[in-house]
Amino acid sequence: GFAYTGGSTMAARHAAPGLVEAVHLDGAASACQWARRNAEHAGLATVDSALRGAAAADGGGVRFIAEDCMTFLQREIKRGNAYDLLIFDPPAFGRGGKGKKMWKLNEPGMIELAEAISSLLTADPAGVVISCHDATWPPRRLENLLCDALASHIEAHGGDVVSGFMKIPVTKDEDGEDGAKKGRALLLGGYARWRPKRLE
Repeated sequence: GFAYTGGSTMAARHAAPGLVEAVHLDGAASACQWARRNAEHAGLATVDSALRGAAAADGGGVRFIAEDCMTFLQREIKRGNAYDLLIFDPPAFGRGGKGKKMWKLNEPGMIELAEAISSLLTADPAGVVISCHDATWPPRRLENLLCDALASHIEAHGGDVVSGFMKIPVTKDEDGEDGAKKGRALLLGGYARWRPKRLE
């Protein structure tokens, strides 16, 4: 969810070619169009979003859905649909879907998102990843959010929630020296991840 131009979508699809159907969900139709082009350039099968759950001929594919994220998640819960792996990268602010619903990166919104994630996991899940690029949601806060929302899954399947900063090592600093050796990095935000004990 909040999948932008498809980096995580394509990574998930590549993880198990022919077996994984990835659902790319973003409120902006333009982001979904870019993601579709990126997937096609990467040689991935795509599935028309109108097919709603139909798989591509090879047993997998990428389904693109331009819709308000929370609206779609609540609809999927009502339909009884479930997912093995859920990846979300909510923005600080956004509007999406036909009604241009507003999303804000606040505590009520994040709790609602985490509870929806918990409700959408299959009985034998592969995990959850959530990331943010906002100082108000550092790694530990994301970790606590997932621990609370996924308590029943963690109890049933084991595994730990881990968190950290996403960063790119600085290879050269301004004086030409190796920045990576000095521990310098460009911080991109925080993440939290849970995976069941069987996959550790």
